[in-house]
Amino acid sequence: MGFESLRGCHSVATFIASVYVPLRKFCSPAISAHVRIIDSNNTCVFNLRGSRAPKGNSFNSSLSMKKTWTVAAALFFFSIFASGQDRPSWEIFGGYQYTYSDYGPIQDVGTAIASNYGQTVNVDHVFTMTGGNVTLQKNIGNHWAAAIDIGGMSASKDADLSQYFQLLGYIPNGTTQVSTFKPNVYTIMAGPQFSLWKYRNAEIFLRGMGGALRSTLSMDETTRKALNFLSPKYKTTTTDTAVMAGAGVQYPVYHQIFIRASADYIHPFSTSSQNYLRISAGIGFAKIGKLF
Repeated sequence: MGFESLRGCHSVATFIASVYVPLRKFCSPAISAHVRIIDSNNTCVFNLRGSRAPKGNSFNSSLSMKKTWTVAAALFFFSIFASGQDRPSWEIFGGYQYTYSDYGPIQDVGTAIASNYGQTVNVDHVFTMTGGNVTLQKNIGNHWAAAIDIGGMSASKDADLSQYFQLLGYIPNGTTQVSTFKPNVYTIMAGPQFSLWKYRNAEIFLRGMGGALRSTLSMDETTRKALNFLSPKYKTTTTDTAVMAGAGVQYPVYHQIFIRASADYIHPFSTSSQNYLRISAGIGFAKIGKLF
């Protein structure tokens, strides 16, 4: 190992590969020092005055290219991060829901009672239900979010099964007693939500979720008595897997507070025919940083 050249130096120093000796003590600061260390395997060039390195030096050009790409990459990722700060990290929504329901369990109760007499009966099981829902979402990037939606709804529905109550001797012949059903439906869903389009401050989103739906059906005492006698194994409480798909729009109204409206289709994979078209609207709160 040796030196090919040392220019502008008042003295020459001997180097050992593992020892660093500052050249500023030996060289005039106004003169470039170009030191080439050569061994049998590698050639390394150290430019101590980068801007005055000889042209055509491939090593220094490589270093310059690497610095340029490093700075460009840093600026690119910083710009992504900076733009992502405009979107809050968390959003919490709570609202009122109005649901158009095709609730098959009511028809199933009528069928379970009538089939014991070899008859069929049609019970109206299409009606509306009301309730509320809460959505918690974690925003990821500029468009995606992971969301959990929890909802509950209930209703009251009357049906006429008087002829079977007469056959059972529960009521006198020629009289009428209306059956009152009270269904309660609870949902818990989780899945992705995608911010499709933004116009000024309004945002339109799509979502698709999966989870579970729990249905409980209560009824008046006479109907319950008839069902337990004629079909004792019939279950009025079920829990099934379900899917939900929908779209919505939200708009900020004051600082971190926003309003939201959405429409969702919910379908459980149940032995009873059940389908729900839910419309919900309410108010939400957006938060930057940690949730708690």
